[in-house]
Amino acid sequence: MKNFLFVLFICLSFNVYSQRTITGTITDGASLPLSSVIVTVKGTEYKTFSSETGYYSITVPKGHRTLTYQLSNFQVKEVEVNSDVVNITMDAEVDIFDLSLEELMKIEVVSVSKRKEKMNEVPANIIIITKNELEMQGYNSLIDVLENLPGFDMSKSFGSDYFHNYMRGFRSYIGSYYLILIDGLSFDHLWFQDDKALVSFPISNIERIEIIYGPSSSLYGVNALMGLVNIITKKEVAEDTDLNFNGKFSTAFNSLVTADFNIRAKQGIFATSITARMEQLNIKDIVDNNLYEWTSDKYLTDTLLWGGMVNAPSLGGTFSSETKNIGLDARVFIKDTEIGYQFYKMDP
Repeated sequence: MKNFLFVLFICLSFNVYSQRTITGTITDGASLPLSSVIVTVKGTEYKTFSSETGYYSITVPKGHRTLTYQLSNFQVKEVEVNSDVVNITMDAEVDIFDLSLEELMKIEVVSVSKRKEKMNEVPANIIIITKNELEMQGYNSLIDVLENLPGFDMSKSFGSDYFHNYMRGFRSYIGSYYLILIDGLSFDHLWFQDDKALVSFPISNIERIEIIYGPSSSLYGVNALMGLVNIITKKEVAEDTDLNFNGKFSTAFNSLVTADFNIRAKQGIFATSITARMEQLNIKDIVDNNLYEWTSDKYLTDTLLWGGMVNAPSLGGTFSSETKNIGLDARVFIKDTEIGYQFYKMDP
């Protein structure tokens, strides 16, 4: 029995001393501390976050020497560990056109083959839109994003149809023939397989958007005939944070009001994320109906066409096309488990 305990003690001691603890501080280019930086031992599940002072401490198992540092709006950094103290300066994220070819090829995507791989290894043409680009371009909705993409042909009809979006020249009145995914799960209409629900989807919680051109039916089914758009939401929440809020509110054209925001928090192994979007608009405030023959007021008030109903203000007599869209995305994270609830309502 004593011999067994001695061997067990030796094994445990070897395991302890085969690991090392790395500490350090993380700052930006102005020498200010960076909090909530994700520090990972490359090739393992070992991970930690930097504190408000930029300090971090992480255990590195034997056989591993590379640490990865990642933070929103900053470039991912990899460092090979040569001492027990590693202080890091992280550079702000730059425009994709400022990256070298080598740096571009290091960008990882997940949608092409359903696993992480570098862009120079993917077997398809792909475009990546980061959250930084979403903010810089001033997009107010996902419709604005798709309208600005090459290979997409969009017509905005408003009303009950909202819009028609065609990918790679394939036109059809019913269905979109390209697949919309949210974190890898289908977001197309269950019956018509169209993408109309995008008008109410919040954009304040988007990490990046991956657009794949070309048939992807072998992996994603027949609805990905022309390609797919995978919208990847934010997952990481810093250790034990108070409420984090980001979003925007805008108003224009008298009746156009848009609110899009995300609230996140974490306590221990529990984290929550609530994202909401509300948009209301009346087309009469942005379109002069009298510019078009068949929507002019003379027809809207013609009793020969509509009878006496045009004399009732609540039924007819005036041009009006009001829209009100609401989207809600609520999620709870318990370690690696994610539970979510989504609600979308479109009232044309």
